[in-house]
Amino acid sequence: MVMNFEKTPKELIDNVHLAIENYEVSLNTLTQIADEELTFKNTFQFLEEQDHKFSQTYGKVRFLWNVSPNKALRDEAQKLMDKVQAWSVQTIYREDIYNILQK
Repeated sequence: MVMNFEKTPKELIDNVHLAIENYEVSLNTLTQIADEELTFKNTFQFLEEQDHKFSQTYGKVRFLWNVSPNKALRDEAQKLMDKVQAWSVQTIYREDIYNILQK
């Protein structure tokens, strides 16, 4: 697998925003599943798959933050790391998702 790294701060910002948006859509989709239709596959496995997809974006941001020779890209990656960390804290404490996983 070849990873394509963003080359500009704008590309990085756009990709992170898209990844967060996609993850939110996925979580919101999960909350629409009727209780009697909940399974391990469409809850725990589904969340793990979404985490994996998001971690690919997060990993690239972290990598660019640490090694990019482009200072503007490193600086934007650092800002995005802070944003992603704040967003992820909010996400892991979503009560609606917790309640689904408890069923």
